[in-house]
Amino acid sequence: MTPVERVLAKLPGAKKSGKGWSARCPAHEDRNPSLSVSEGDDGAALLKCHTGCTMAAILAAVGLTVRDLFPDKADAAPNRNGKAQPNTQVAVCSPMRVMP
Repeated sequence: MTPVERVLAKLPGAKKSGKGWSARCPAHEDRNPSLSVSEGDDGAALLKCHTGCTMAAILAAVGLTVRDLFPDKADAAPNRNGKAQPNTQVAVCSPMRVMP
């Protein structure tokens, strides 16, 4: 099951909308669908509540964790050589400036 499929399984009534899906946000009383769900280039599920709910609130409301938004290592897409690429994440930090 892909991360997007995992999320959509928790959102009854989600509908295809452009390249993603639209659903009622489970983190607030939503009469009109305000939650967008799409798939990132790396296969991760991307969530955006257009009324401002946090990702933590959305995930808590459907019983998922941040880890559920990312592909399992076994599901990693193969590279050009046909071997699975590891699911790596990179954090970029800016250098600290020390003020005299």
